[in-house]
Amino acid sequence: MIRKILIIKHGALGDLIQADGMIQDIRKTYPKSKIILLTTKPYGVLYNNAPFIDEIIIDERKPIWRIKAIFSLARKLRNSKVDLVIDLQNSKRTRYYKKVILNKIQWNDTSNIIDEDSGFQTQLILLRNMGVKIKFSQAPNIKWMAKDVSQLLKSHNIRGKFVVLIPGSSKKNKTKRWPHYPILEQLLIKNKISVLTLLGEEEKNLESSFRAPVLKNLSWFELAGCLNKSAFVIGNDSGPTFLASYLNKNGLGIFGPKNPSKLTALIRGSFKAIETNNLEELKPIDVYRIFKSKYPARKKPNSCSYPVIKKTHTSN
Repeated sequence: MIRKILIIKHGALGDLIQADGMIQDIRKTYPKSKIILLTTKPYGVLYNNAPFIDEIIIDERKPIWRIKAIFSLARKLRNSKVDLVIDLQNSKRTRYYKKVILNKIQWNDTSNIIDEDSGFQTQLILLRNMGVKIKFSQAPNIKWMAKDVSQLLKSHNIRGKFVVLIPGSSKKNKTKRWPHYPILEQLLIKNKISVLTLLGEEEKNLESSFRAPVLKNLSWFELAGCLNKSAFVIGNDSGPTFLASYLNKNGLGIFGPKNPSKLTALIRGSFKAIETNNLEELKPIDVYRIFKSKYPARKKPNSCSYPVIKKTHTSN
């Protein structure tokens, strides 16, 4: 009997959300086993509320030469007395853990699976090879992340239907950022569509470019709550955009040449992709037209009183 299972997934946010359904499928396949997640601190805070995870071990991912930190992690992992490891990270670091720390434990990873179109598909093959029945992996239920944000939205005068813009990405992936969200915002406002922009800590310098309400530095649960309340989401290839897709929202993901949508599981259901060979040259008016073709019909237009500013960017 498999009493304890260790699942490894460090991040980033989009990758962890993508793995959410896989963890749920593992839980369903092993209903009597204790599920332990090894992840980094920020995502440990998020998944501490996950109803299908029993315990979380934080991996600070210190350099291997930091012997004291590695010994501390090794002690925690060995003391957990797991019977099975499912490595959904499959990195050089986790291979070290397999070889040195948990070398006597049954270990499952994707190292022997021929690469598919995406890491997501490769991980699905891993689970199927283990006898895990795939259900939530392709249609996860992450409503558990969404906090009731009614009062937060009300305090920023956000009522009725609204569109969320996600103009940022991590500092490591700034090339994924489409630069014309402020102009797109103006087009939406001009056409009497309510807009809310969400910014993280690494994108706070973008705030002054927007005129509609901007919410910054939300908790994971507030972020999910705002996305869950929205009527439509437009964002870059980033964690919050993944979250919107997995909340089954209507939306558009904007992809440049270095991050084609087929390599992700972001495009699903009513969440579609706009792909371009040059993010700078993708015109806001073209994004707006695609948005309008997919935006749910409204009985009455929302009233917007946000000031429309003169364009400070290149022509639409």
